[in-house]
Amino acid sequence: MLMNDEKTKDLQECVEKLRKGCKTLVEEFEYSEECAKVFPPATDEEIEELERSLKFPLPEDYKEFLKLANGVIIDHTEICGTDSIIVKDSWLPDGYLAISCSDNTSERLAISKEDGRVYLFWELQPEEWNFTHKLKNVLEMCESDISEYEYRREKEENRKKGITEEQENAALEALIEEKYREMQEKLKNQNVENNNE
Repeated sequence: MLMNDEKTKDLQECVEKLRKGCKTLVEEFEYSEECAKVFPPATDEEIEELERSLKFPLPEDYKEFLKLANGVIIDHTEICGTDSIIVKDSWLPDGYLAISCSDNTSERLAISKEDGRVYLFWELQPEEWNFTHKLKNVLEMCESDISEYEYRREKEENRKKGITEEQENAALEALIEEKYREMQEKLKNQNVENNNE
């Protein structure tokens, strides 16, 4: 089944955000490139050669991903490129090829050699899965890492300015209270408008 334009655009946006996220992690938060990397696109020849060697077609969304990035690594999670698909894996039963793995866990995203569908395995238990969904999970992990580092940097900067954690919490509580009052006022105004109609 061919990818529609919307799904292709979704994949493109996801890969572009991953590229930017990896760049941020490496340049601003001193990640090594081995832990935050989006590889250059695979060529059509590399993809065709992989399909020939596997003797079955790749899922369309994974193939489209390879045309955008020939693999991604974030922390301990890898989405495999054409040269890193795991043919034999102790966390997968025979008949599956791992296209994504997470170090230190049994989680694997794999393609069935029998029907070409994608499955997520956890503790050898399969669940039919969507490749694009997995890619979005990896993006969320990347964005979460960036948020965590930004939070830590902000805390460090506040401490250098002499702002205590208690002062931070008080400012946050005041902001929440202000937003709550604004929301209540907005709802009150909407009710008044609705009653006047």
